[in-house]
Amino acid sequence: MDIRAFVREHIIRFLAVVCLLIGLGDTSRLVGLTTGAENPLTSLGMTGFVFLAILAISRLFASVGLWINASWGGALLIGASLFEIGLLFSRSADIHITWFGILVRLGLLGGMLAILGIRYLRLREHIHD
Repeated sequence: MDIRAFVREHIIRFLAVVCLLIGLGDTSRLVGLTTGAENPLTSLGMTGFVFLAILAISRLFASVGLWINASWGGALLIGASLFEIGLLFSRSADIHITWFGILVRLGLLGGMLAILGIRYLRLREHIHD
């Protein structure tokens, strides 16, 4: 087995686990585990609740897709990350994330883009051989 493929697989699995943890954290916010006695729908607002539900589901599915090394897992992760970062930079009042959370999400996006770039370069290598 090629050592580069072995390392790439482990990096993808690491991204899948981080994506799963973020998705589970978002899901815990949706069901109200972190808000105490307060209803999550009233604390997040209707649009914030819907945005968080979409992001949580997409991250959970993306983690499964990354774990089984399906191409749609990376695309789903990139789409969810770009959507969430776009909401953050548009200063939407519906999304509340700490600076550490923003850095983790940017790291996920950068890691997935790096993996896709490596795959693209490997494909070009094989075409020219």
